Amino acid sequence: MFSHLSHAISLRDYDKAPRSGSHLSKVVKKIEKEDLHKNLLSFIKNSRPSRMITSKGHKSAREYIVKYINSKTNKSGQVSIDSFSPDFPELIDSYKLKLSKIKASLEANKSKDQSKDKELLKVQNFTKSSIDFFKKSQGLKGHNIVWEKTGSDKPDEYLILGANYDTMNIDQLSYELKPDSKQPGADNNGSGVSVLLSLIELLSELELKRSIMIVFFDFGEVGQLGLKSFYNKYIDDNKSKKIKAYFHLKMLGHDSKINDKKKRYGNMLAYTSHNSQKLYDIESSILKEFYKYTRFINKRVRFDQSTKDFIYPDSSYFRRADIPTIIFSQDIENDYNKKRINTENDFPETLNIKTLYASYKYLAQATSHWLLDL
Repeated sequence: MFSHLSHAISLRDYDKAPRSGSHLSKVVKKIEKEDLHKNLLSFIKNSRPSRMITSKGHKSAREYIVKYINSKTNKSGQVSIDSFSPDFPELIDSYKLKLSKIKASLEANKSKDQSKDKELLKVQNFTKSSIDFFKKSQGLKGHNIVWEKTGSDKPDEYLILGANYDTMNIDQLSYELKPDSKQPGADNNGSGVSVLLSLIELLSELELKRSIMIVFFDFGEVGQLGLKSFYNKYIDDNKSKKIKAYFHLKMLGHDSKINDKKKRYGNMLAYTSHNSQKLYDIESSILKEFYKYTRFINKRVRFDQSTKDFIYPDSSYFRRADIPTIIFSQDIENDYNKKRINTENDFPETLNIKTLYASYKYLAQATSHWLLDL
Protein backbone atom coordinates (compact mmCIF):
# COMPACT_ATOMS: atom_id res chain seq x y z
CA MET A 1 0.00 0.00 0.00
CA PHE A 2 2.72 2.46 0.96
CA SER A 3 5.65 3.33 -1.28
CA HIS A 4 9.07 4.80 -0.46
CA LEU A 5 9.33 3.49 3.08
CA SER A 6 12.33 1.18 2.90
CA HIS A 7 15.35 3.48 3.11
CA ALA A 8 16.23 5.33 6.32
CA ILE A 9 19.39 7.14 7.33
CA SER A 10 21.66 5.56 9.91
CA LEU A 11 24.27 7.81 11.48
CA ARG A 12 27.66 6.80 12.83
CA ASP A 13 28.05 7.28 16.58
CA TYR A 14 30.38 10.18 15.86
CA ASP A 15 27.65 11.96 13.87
CA LYS A 16 24.88 11.35 16.39
CA ALA A 17 26.37 13.99 18.70
CA PRO A 18 27.80 16.74 16.45
CA ARG A 19 30.43 18.88 18.16
CA SER A 20 29.90 22.07 16.16
CA GLY A 21 27.60 23.86 13.76
CA SER A 22 29.76 22.94 10.77
CA HIS A 23 29.72 19.27 11.81
CA LEU A 24 25.94 19.43 12.24
CA SER A 25 25.54 20.91 8.75
CA LYS A 26 27.13 17.81 7.25
CA VAL A 27 24.79 15.58 9.24
CA VAL A 28 21.72 17.56 8.15
CA LYS A 29 22.69 16.90 4.53
CA LYS A 30 22.55 13.14 5.11
CA ILE A 31 18.93 13.57 4.06
CA GLU A 32 19.34 14.68 0.47
CA LYS A 33 17.12 16.73 -1.80
CA GLU A 34 15.99 13.59 -3.63
CA ASP A 35 14.93 12.00 -0.32
CA LEU A 36 12.77 15.00 0.59
CA HIS A 37 11.26 15.09 -2.89
CA LYS A 38 10.36 11.40 -2.66
CA ASN A 39 8.79 12.02 0.75
CA LEU A 40 6.54 14.68 -0.77
CA LEU A 41 5.59 12.62 -3.83
CA SER A 42 4.92 9.48 -1.79
CA PHE A 43 2.77 11.30 0.77
CA ILE A 44 0.61 12.82 -1.96
CA LYS A 45 0.40 9.57 -3.93
CA ASN A 46 -0.67 7.57 -0.90
CA SER A 47 -3.35 10.07 0.10
CA ARG A 48 -5.00 10.56 -3.31
CA PRO A 49 -7.27 12.03 -4.49
CA SER A 50 -7.80 14.44 -1.58
CA ARG A 51 -7.09 14.85 2.14
CA MET A 52 -10.33 16.70 2.79
CA ILE A 53 -11.89 15.61 6.08
CA THR A 54 -14.41 12.74 5.55
CA SER A 55 -12.45 11.55 2.48
CA LYS A 56 -10.65 8.23 2.08
CA GLY A 57 -7.42 10.08 1.33
CA HIS A 58 -7.68 11.92 4.63
CA LYS A 59 -7.55 8.65 6.55
CA SER A 60 -4.79 7.30 4.29
CA ALA A 61 -2.69 10.40 4.98
CA ARG A 62 -2.87 9.76 8.72
CA GLU A 63 -1.95 6.10 8.26
CA TYR A 64 0.93 7.03 5.99
CA ILE A 65 2.46 9.50 8.46
CA VAL A 66 2.36 6.98 11.30
CA LYS A 67 3.76 4.22 9.07
CA TYR A 68 6.54 6.51 7.88
CA ILE A 69 7.63 7.41 11.40
CA ASN A 70 7.56 3.80 12.58
CA SER A 71 9.54 2.52 9.60
CA LYS A 72 12.02 5.38 9.07
CA THR A 73 13.18 6.07 12.62
CA ASN A 74 15.12 4.13 15.24
CA LYS A 75 12.20 4.33 17.71
CA SER A 76 14.10 6.72 20.01
CA GLY A 77 11.01 8.89 19.97
CA GLN A 78 7.35 8.03 20.53
CA VAL A 79 4.51 8.48 18.07
CA SER A 80 0.88 8.62 19.15
CA ILE A 81 -2.50 9.57 17.75
CA ASP A 82 -4.40 12.12 19.78
CA SER A 83 -8.08 11.99 18.81
CA PHE A 84 -10.52 14.80 19.50
CA SER A 85 -14.17 15.65 18.87
CA PRO A 86 -14.54 18.86 16.84
CA ASP A 87 -17.18 21.27 18.08
CA PHE A 88 -19.08 21.67 14.81
CA PRO A 89 -21.89 23.86 16.24
CA GLU A 90 -19.28 26.33 17.53
CA LEU A 91 -17.47 26.20 14.18
CA ILE A 92 -20.71 26.93 12.31
CA ASP A 93 -21.45 29.88 14.62
CA SER A 94 -17.94 31.26 14.02
CA TYR A 95 -18.45 31.12 10.24
CA LYS A 96 -21.78 32.93 10.58
CA LEU A 97 -20.18 35.57 12.78
CA LYS A 98 -17.38 36.19 10.28
CA LEU A 99 -19.95 36.60 7.51
CA SER A 100 -21.99 39.09 9.53
CA LYS A 101 -18.87 41.15 10.29
CA ILE A 102 -17.94 41.27 6.60
CA LYS A 103 -21.48 42.33 5.71
CA ALA A 104 -21.42 45.06 8.34
CA SER A 105 -18.05 46.30 7.11
CA LEU A 106 -19.26 46.51 3.52
CA GLU A 107 -22.48 48.21 4.60
CA ALA A 108 -20.50 50.81 6.52
CA ASN A 109 -18.53 51.59 3.38
CA LYS A 110 -21.32 51.73 0.82
CA SER A 111 -20.25 52.49 -2.72
CA LYS A 112 -21.10 51.61 -6.30
CA ASP A 113 -18.04 49.42 -6.48
CA GLN A 114 -19.34 46.17 -7.98
CA SER A 115 -16.21 44.32 -6.93
CA LYS A 116 -17.37 44.58 -3.31
CA ASP A 117 -20.70 42.97 -4.25
CA LYS A 118 -18.79 40.13 -5.91
CA GLU A 119 -16.58 39.79 -2.84
CA LEU A 120 -19.62 39.54 -0.60
CA LEU A 121 -21.20 36.92 -2.88
CA LYS A 122 -18.05 34.82 -2.70
CA VAL A 123 -17.97 35.00 1.08
CA GLN A 124 -21.65 34.08 1.26
CA ASN A 125 -21.14 31.11 -1.08
CA PHE A 126 -18.13 29.90 0.88
CA THR A 127 -19.91 30.27 4.22
CA LYS A 128 -23.09 28.50 3.09
CA SER A 129 -21.28 25.61 1.39
CA SER A 130 -18.96 25.22 4.41
CA ILE A 131 -21.85 25.16 6.89
CA ASP A 132 -23.70 22.59 4.77
CA PHE A 133 -20.55 20.44 4.74
CA PHE A 134 -20.01 20.80 8.50
CA LYS A 135 -23.59 19.75 9.21
CA LYS A 136 -23.02 16.58 7.18
CA SER A 137 -19.73 15.97 9.04
CA GLN A 138 -21.26 15.96 12.53
CA GLY A 139 -19.81 13.18 14.68
CA LEU A 140 -16.54 12.96 12.73
CA LYS A 141 -13.47 12.78 14.94
CA GLY A 142 -10.17 14.54 14.31
CA HIS A 143 -6.77 12.91 14.77
CA ASN A 144 -3.57 14.78 15.54
CA ILE A 145 -0.36 12.79 15.14
CA VAL A 146 2.26 13.57 17.79
CA TRP A 147 5.93 12.55 17.74
CA GLU A 148 7.94 13.30 20.85
CA LYS A 149 11.56 12.74 21.84
CA THR A 150 12.85 13.57 25.30
CA GLY A 151 16.22 15.24 25.73
CA SER A 152 18.88 13.69 27.97
CA ASP A 153 20.12 16.76 29.89
CA LYS A 154 17.25 19.25 29.86
CA PRO A 155 14.10 17.17 29.33
CA ASP A 156 11.71 19.92 30.47
CA GLU A 157 12.95 22.37 27.83
CA TYR A 158 10.84 21.90 24.70
CA LEU A 159 10.55 23.01 21.14
CA ILE A 160 7.27 22.34 19.28
CA LEU A 161 6.86 22.21 15.50
CA GLY A 162 3.62 21.65 13.63
CA ALA A 163 1.93 21.47 10.22
CA ASN A 164 -1.57 20.49 9.13
CA TYR A 165 -2.01 17.46 6.87
CA ASP A 166 -5.59 17.91 5.61
CA THR A 167 -6.72 19.84 2.54
CA MET A 168 -9.63 21.98 1.37
CA ASN A 169 -10.74 22.65 -2.19
CA ILE A 170 -12.55 25.86 -3.08
CA ASP A 171 -14.06 26.69 -6.48
CA GLN A 172 -12.12 29.74 -7.66
CA LEU A 173 -15.11 31.28 -9.46
CA SER A 174 -18.03 30.70 -7.11
CA TYR A 175 -15.90 30.26 -3.97
CA GLU A 176 -18.02 27.29 -2.94
CA LEU A 177 -16.48 24.38 -1.09
CA LYS A 178 -15.88 21.30 -3.29
CA PRO A 179 -15.50 18.40 -0.84
CA ASP A 180 -15.69 15.64 -3.47
CA SER A 181 -13.12 17.04 -5.90
CA LYS A 182 -9.46 16.13 -6.31
CA GLN A 183 -7.00 18.10 -4.22
CA PRO A 184 -3.35 16.99 -4.24
CA GLY A 185 -2.40 19.72 -1.75
CA ALA A 186 1.32 19.70 -2.59
CA ASP A 187 2.18 23.20 -1.40
CA ASN A 188 -0.70 23.39 1.07
CA ASN A 189 0.43 21.55 3.02
CA GLY A 190 2.29 18.52 1.69
CA SER A 191 5.37 20.74 1.73
CA GLY A 192 5.16 21.28 5.49
CA VAL A 193 4.41 17.59 6.12
CA SER A 194 7.38 16.40 4.04
CA VAL A 195 9.78 18.72 5.87
CA LEU A 196 8.55 17.49 9.26
CA LEU A 197 8.84 13.83 8.24
CA SER A 198 12.42 14.37 7.10
CA LEU A 199 13.15 16.27 10.29
CA ILE A 200 11.82 13.40 12.43
CA GLU A 201 14.02 10.95 10.53
CA LEU A 202 17.05 13.11 11.33
CA LEU A 203 16.20 13.90 14.96
CA SER A 204 15.49 10.26 15.79
CA GLU A 205 19.18 9.57 15.14
CA LEU A 206 20.63 12.52 17.08
CA GLU A 207 21.50 12.48 20.78
CA LEU A 208 19.33 15.41 21.83
CA LYS A 209 19.86 17.23 25.09
CA ARG A 210 16.57 19.13 24.94
CA SER A 211 13.13 17.77 24.04
CA ILE A 212 11.13 18.07 20.82
CA MET A 213 7.49 17.59 19.97
CA ILE A 214 6.36 17.49 16.35
CA VAL A 215 2.64 17.58 15.58
CA PHE A 216 0.76 16.83 12.36
CA PHE A 217 -2.50 18.70 12.90
CA ASP A 218 -5.87 17.51 11.66
CA PHE A 219 -8.65 19.96 10.70
CA GLY A 220 -5.99 22.57 9.91
CA GLU A 221 -8.03 23.84 6.99
CA VAL A 222 -11.18 23.79 9.11
CA GLY A 223 -10.80 26.47 11.74
CA GLN A 224 -7.41 25.11 12.90
CA LEU A 225 -9.40 22.81 15.20
CA GLY A 226 -6.58 20.28 15.54
CA LEU A 227 -4.15 22.96 16.67
CA LYS A 228 -6.66 24.32 19.19
CA SER A 229 -7.36 20.85 20.55
CA PHE A 230 -3.64 20.21 21.02
CA TYR A 231 -3.21 23.57 22.71
CA ASN A 232 -6.06 22.94 25.15
CA LYS A 233 -4.78 19.48 26.04
CA TYR A 234 -1.00 19.92 26.16
CA ILE A 235 -0.37 23.59 26.81
CA ASP A 236 -3.05 24.61 29.31
CA ASP A 237 -2.45 21.43 31.34
CA ASN A 238 1.35 21.41 31.10
CA LYS A 239 2.69 24.50 32.80
CA SER A 240 5.85 22.67 33.93
CA LYS A 241 7.31 22.48 30.42
CA LYS A 242 9.65 25.28 29.43
CA ILE A 243 8.60 25.77 25.83
CA LYS A 244 11.13 27.84 23.90
CA ALA A 245 8.84 28.38 20.94
CA TYR A 246 6.26 26.98 18.56
CA PHE A 247 7.13 26.88 14.85
CA HIS A 248 4.33 26.49 12.31
CA LEU A 249 5.23 25.18 8.84
CA LYS A 250 2.88 26.16 6.04
CA MET A 251 3.33 26.29 2.26
CA LEU A 252 7.10 25.96 1.92
CA GLY A 253 7.17 24.69 -1.66
CA HIS A 254 6.28 27.69 -3.82
CA ASP A 255 9.10 29.99 -4.89
CA SER A 256 9.09 31.77 -8.24
CA LYS A 257 11.13 34.55 -9.80
CA ILE A 258 8.97 35.68 -12.70
CA ASN A 259 5.88 36.27 -10.55
CA ASP A 260 7.79 37.43 -7.48
CA LYS A 261 7.52 41.19 -7.01
CA LYS A 262 11.08 41.19 -5.67
CA LYS A 263 12.25 39.18 -8.70
CA ARG A 264 14.35 36.71 -6.74
CA TYR A 265 14.37 33.11 -5.58
CA GLY A 266 14.41 32.19 -1.91
CA ASN A 267 11.93 34.89 -1.00
CA MET A 268 10.53 33.11 2.07
CA LEU A 269 9.38 34.68 5.33
CA ALA A 270 9.23 34.05 9.06
CA TYR A 271 6.05 35.67 10.39
CA THR A 272 6.32 36.99 13.96
CA SER A 273 4.35 39.25 16.28
CA HIS A 274 4.01 42.96 15.50
CA ASN A 275 6.72 45.17 17.00
CA SER A 276 4.17 46.60 19.42
CA GLN A 277 3.32 43.18 20.89
CA LYS A 278 5.04 41.66 23.92
CA LEU A 279 6.46 38.56 22.19
CA TYR A 280 8.06 40.51 19.37
CA ASP A 281 11.47 40.90 21.03
CA ILE A 282 11.69 37.21 21.97
CA GLU A 283 10.62 35.99 18.54
CA SER A 284 13.07 38.39 16.89
CA SER A 285 15.91 37.14 19.09
CA ILE A 286 15.10 33.53 18.15
CA LEU A 287 15.41 34.41 14.47
CA LYS A 288 18.72 36.14 15.14
CA GLU A 289 19.93 32.96 16.82
CA PHE A 290 18.78 30.96 13.81
CA TYR A 291 20.56 33.24 11.36
CA LYS A 292 23.75 32.56 13.31
CA TYR A 293 23.14 28.81 13.50
CA THR A 294 22.38 28.46 9.78
CA ARG A 295 25.40 30.32 8.41
CA PHE A 296 27.02 26.94 7.69
CA ILE A 297 24.10 25.47 5.79
CA ASN A 298 21.95 27.80 3.76
CA LYS A 299 22.57 30.06 0.82
CA ARG A 300 19.20 29.85 -0.92
CA VAL A 301 16.71 30.86 1.80
CA ARG A 302 17.08 33.02 4.87
CA PHE A 303 13.47 33.43 6.09
CA ASP A 304 13.42 37.19 6.54
CA GLN A 305 11.29 38.42 9.41
CA SER A 306 7.82 39.78 8.68
CA THR A 307 5.46 41.40 11.16
CA LYS A 308 2.54 41.41 8.74
CA ASP A 309 -0.53 39.34 9.59
CA PHE A 310 -0.36 35.79 8.26
CA ILE A 311 -3.39 34.70 6.21
CA TYR A 312 -4.11 31.87 8.67
CA PRO A 313 -4.31 33.91 11.91
CA ASP A 314 -5.07 30.93 14.17
CA SER A 315 -1.60 29.54 13.42
CA SER A 316 -0.39 31.92 16.14
CA TYR A 317 -2.78 30.44 18.74
CA PHE A 318 0.14 29.53 21.06
CA ARG A 319 0.79 33.20 21.75
CA ARG A 320 -2.25 33.11 24.03
CA ALA A 321 -0.06 31.22 26.50
CA ASP A 322 2.85 33.63 25.93
CA ILE A 323 4.67 31.02 23.84
CA PRO A 324 6.82 32.65 21.13
CA THR A 325 5.42 31.64 17.76
CA ILE A 326 7.01 31.89 14.32
CA ILE A 327 5.24 30.87 11.12
CA PHE A 328 7.61 29.76 8.35
CA SER A 329 6.03 30.15 4.92
CA GLN A 330 6.20 31.76 1.51
CA ASP A 331 6.07 35.53 1.02
CA ILE A 332 2.31 36.11 0.97
CA GLU A 333 2.66 39.73 -0.14
CA ASN A 334 5.13 39.32 -2.96
CA ASP A 335 5.07 35.72 -4.15
CA TYR A 336 1.89 33.98 -3.01
CA ASN A 337 0.83 30.79 -4.74
CA LYS A 338 -2.72 32.13 -5.09
CA LYS A 339 -3.71 30.37 -8.32
CA ARG A 340 -3.03 26.90 -6.89
CA ILE A 341 -3.66 27.04 -3.13
CA ASN A 342 -6.93 25.25 -2.23
CA THR A 343 -7.49 24.21 -5.85
CA GLU A 344 -7.23 21.04 -7.93
CA ASN A 345 -3.98 22.39 -9.41
CA ASP A 346 -1.75 22.28 -6.32
CA PHE A 347 0.54 19.67 -7.91
CA PRO A 348 4.03 18.67 -6.71
CA GLU A 349 5.31 19.37 -10.24
CA THR A 350 4.60 23.08 -9.70
CA LEU A 351 6.81 23.38 -6.62
CA ASN A 352 10.37 24.60 -6.34
CA ILE A 353 12.08 21.56 -4.79
CA LYS A 354 15.40 23.40 -4.39
CA THR A 355 13.74 25.95 -2.14
CA LEU A 356 11.76 23.28 -0.30
CA TYR A 357 14.99 21.41 0.43
CA ALA A 358 16.72 24.63 1.49
CA SER A 359 13.83 25.22 3.89
CA TYR A 360 14.34 21.76 5.35
CA LYS A 361 18.08 22.41 5.80
CA TYR A 362 17.44 25.76 7.48
CA LEU A 363 14.89 24.35 9.92
CA ALA A 364 16.86 21.16 10.56
CA GLN A 365 20.09 23.04 11.25
CA ALA A 366 18.49 25.71 13.45
CA THR A 367 16.28 23.43 15.54
CA SER A 368 18.90 20.69 15.92
CA HIS A 369 21.50 23.24 17.03
CA TRP A 370 19.26 24.27 19.93
CA LEU A 371 18.13 20.72 20.76
CA LEU A 372 21.75 19.52 20.88
CA ASP A 373 22.69 22.53 23.02
CA LEU A 374 25.74 23.28 20.88
